[in-house]
Amino acid sequence: MRRYSFRALLAAALLGFLGAPTRAAESEIRIDEAGYRVYGICSGTLRSARGFSGSLEVRGRRFDGREVALFRAELPGWTGALAFKFIPDENLRAIFLAGHDAERELPLPRTDPRDAAARRFLGSLPVPFRSRPGAFIPNPARLSARDPGGAGSAAAGLFGRPRDPRAAGILAAFGIGALALAAARERAGRAYLPGLFALAGAAAAVLAAAGGPDAVLYRFPLPDLRGPYDLESRAVILRSPGLVVVRFDPKDGTPARPSFSVLGIRTPPGRSVPLSAFPENALFRFRDPPVILGDGSGTFSLYFDGFALGWELHE
Repeated sequence: MRRYSFRALLAAALLGFLGAPTRAAESEIRIDEAGYRVYGICSGTLRSARGFSGSLEVRGRRFDGREVALFRAELPGWTGALAFKFIPDENLRAIFLAGHDAERELPLPRTDPRDAAARRFLGSLPVPFRSRPGAFIPNPARLSARDPGGAGSAAAGLFGRPRDPRAAGILAAFGIGALALAAARERAGRAYLPGLFALAGAAAAVLAAAGGPDAVLYRFPLPDLRGPYDLESRAVILRSPGLVVVRFDPKDGTPARPSFSVLGIRTPPGRSVPLSAFPENALFRFRDPPVILGDGSGTFSLYFDGFALGWELHE
């Protein structure tokens, strides 16, 4: 009779335990089917007995086979369950958790038939387009277009870069300092150039400490779904930490009820737009779905790689 050492038996047992498929250890992805809406803000849950940590990404697969990122999270610790959100469009057929369990795909559920008319309307619209960004935000702003498609591109042309008061103040201080050095150039002598370089370096350091550019959300409401449009609006700029909201209100001051709006979203690296800045029951259409960011705390934000244009529709 052959004898086996204790170590060999222990190694075989460990290999058998680790190699055996265990469904309890697999990750699970679920969608809240009751709240699922094409073009809407949808919810789901990720679960795993092994837990999640670090970077997670939920991706979608389109009918043409192309993949798009839908949700991304950076988790500071371990968690066994994680809520996520995503905005599907009509070209998405399934979602999956990237890098986990052979990336098993979950087909998307049937959407609410009550949204059929709104989905058809959004699907029929061209995504707003602009050839070049505006150098500034006109105020007042004038928009004339025959239909929603033309209004979308016309509004996109009004989405210029808002002036950054931090950068303007720093540059103004640098200019005053440079003028003061120039006035004292004769007395400074050889110390003039080193002083000017030191001043420029200080201005650059203060600009870097102030942080990069903020995320910007543009919203131009249209009064109806058909047109034609002949509108004059005033730009209202609202600032909060990391975010600038540019809202175009009617010039006469009457409060707008933005049930149908043209959106512009700029998210520089490291910036995003809080999901709370959007109506929860609205429908959104962009060229590609945005990436929803999460951190495991229940707070979500929206991110695009650069600048994106789209539509917002809610009743």
